[in-house]
Amino acid sequence: MTRRCSYNESSLLYVMLCIGSVTFKFPHRFKELSAMKKMIYFKPFLGVFLVSCLVMLQPEASAADVHSLARIGRSLSSEEIVKLEKHLETDVSDLNARVKLLGCYSGKHIRSSEIRKIRQQHLLWLIEHAPESEVLGSPYGSLSHHGDGEAYYQAKRILLAKIRDEPDNLALLKNGSKFFTLNDRSQSIEFLQKGESLDKANPFWPKNIGQAHLLNTQGESSLKQQRIEAANALAAFQRAHEISTEMGKGSILVSLAKSAFIANELDLASEYSKELIKGGGAGWNSGNRIHYGNIFLGRVALLRD
Repeated sequence: MTRRCSYNESSLLYVMLCIGSVTFKFPHRFKELSAMKKMIYFKPFLGVFLVSCLVMLQPEASAADVHSLARIGRSLSSEEIVKLEKHLETDVSDLNARVKLLGCYSGKHIRSSEIRKIRQQHLLWLIEHAPESEVLGSPYGSLSHHGDGEAYYQAKRILLAKIRDEPDNLALLKNGSKFFTLNDRSQSIEFLQKGESLDKANPFWPKNIGQAHLLNTQGESSLKQQRIEAANALAAFQRAHEISTEMGKGSILVSLAKSAFIANELDLASEYSKELIKGGGAGWNSGNRIHYGNIFLGRVALLRD
């Protein structure tokens, strides 16, 4: 698995390659950290520097890769699971192996306390040593205070400390917002708002702020409070819609219609619903857009009659 190096990583790699006193065999791709270590012949001081550089340059799974690796994990045999766990004892930094195991343990941890504890240890390691990993922002990286108890609170303490040390780190803020979505929504919203203030052109932040407030409407028994949460969601979705691509705008329209309806903004709900139906057209999601557009138009009509 490969990824594009950042500017800083490219600069670091250039420095490594320019060190004339080191004989460095350069492989075609960065596949395994352990393989790289065997290819380096170095003087003691420079050895420490180069191995540290390699840790920084190790490829990390992207969001698409996370789901692919997790799918592989779900088909692992018992022997392969044992082999991967043993492999991590000697190469703790192999993130891809951990993602495969997390995919393997997903769902099984609900029924088995032994698997739950193993899974918790993998996640605690990731939060401590690789808190920016995309797997922590995925369903495979979740912990709950109900199901995971002390492990959740330990993870919470570590993650909050990491974000406190790097309050402007967007990857940490994103993972923190995902981690707290179901466990502490106000904390999740706080991280999302911070991210939006730093990264104004990215619709991820306002879109997820909207989703968090929309989730809050489900837990409110007071109609007044539901409408307040829906109004907050509507404002966030409008910001996200404004800066999204055309494809992104289409995916946000359903949320706009729903939040406008709950907020009792019936004119807006009707407008967004008509836009859903009009823009239904072709595409894999066209049926859903037309379906929800008609649902909310019907609800608006019922309230107005």
